[in-house]
Amino acid sequence: MAIKKNYPVQAVTDEAVSSAVFGQDDPVLRHADRTRRAKGLTPGQRKKIEADRARKKASYDLPEWLIKAVRELAQEQSVPVSSVAGAMLIQAMRAGVDLERWPRRPSHSPFYDSVLVLPESEEK
Repeated sequence: MAIKKNYPVQAVTDEAVSSAVFGQDDPVLRHADRTRRAKGLTPGQRKKIEADRARKKASYDLPEWLIKAVRELAQEQSVPVSSVAGAMLIQAMRAGVDLERWPRRPSHSPFYDSVLVLPESEEK
């Protein structure tokens, strides 16, 4: 059988098969996925994505009222929200906030024994 020239060759990827064979944390799979997504980007977009990756980022699940309060405080002070959140965490750590006394509930995650119970609304 002859091989046809100029025949478009496409890799068929099935995410379920890939994760089952390689596992979700496979570095080769992550790199291939990142490379596939980056092909359609301009050089400027790629540079911005790499700069964003180099920054240290974190995300947290917080009650909506707390997110709103931090956002409003940041707007009042004309500073980024992350600066306000960071300053508040530093201030609490320096004040020696005792998390041992904070109310807890059992965690649904196998990684944690418990979860701190945050108030549903702002306490005055």
